[in-house]
Amino acid sequence: MSERRNSIPSCLILSNGHMLIVKTHGKRCIMEFDEQGQYLRNISCSDNPFYITLIDSDRIAVTHISSRNISIISLYSADVIKIPVEHDCRGISYKDGKLYVVLTSGKGIVVLDLSGKVLNKIEYDTGNTWVIATYKNKMYIAGNDTVKCFSLKGESINGIYWHSENNMRGPAGLAVYNEQNVFVACNDSYNLLIIKQDRKKKKSKFYCH
Repeated sequence: MSERRNSIPSCLILSNGHMLIVKTHGKRCIMEFDEQGQYLRNISCSDNPFYITLIDSDRIAVTHISSRNISIISLYSADVIKIPVEHDCRGISYKDGKLYVVLTSGKGIVVLDLSGKVLNKIEYDTGNTWVIATYKNKMYIAGNDTVKCFSLKGESINGIYWHSENNMRGPAGLAVYNEQNVFVACNDSYNLLIIKQDRKKKKSKFYCH
């Protein structure tokens, strides 16, 4: 009998230590666990959830599989606000009142406020790009076995670019810690890659787990 695996494209940690995990196999939903890893509940979605980002202690934003909208969901009430978008969406990241969203079919990155107003469209070939993370005044984008860094306006930042043919295959999860550590979860190379930057030497080191 073949093994059936759950697909978990996205997760995040809440301010209370609880974890939200997006489950896309079987009953697709967002699951909440406590800090010990005990299951607490399912957070229902009218559309299949894909990637999530934390807005504040009460709200998350969710992209959906094959549904051209973004949901802003209150974790402690039944309130859901839907924001229509022109294209299907993948990764999403929240920063200072703005949502940075990866669009499919190479349509680039759209920047929205929480009412859905388009603030900026960043031209970028997102054909194989899935995830995005924001940190301070930068955004990091992973795809094509590569992580690239841009300003929040979409300007490429010279010297911040990582590629590893053997260790970074199919990047599907991305997080940034203190700007010197970039964490990349890779689907096809089955690993967690930690990129540590040495600003003084202007070099980066790769650590696989």
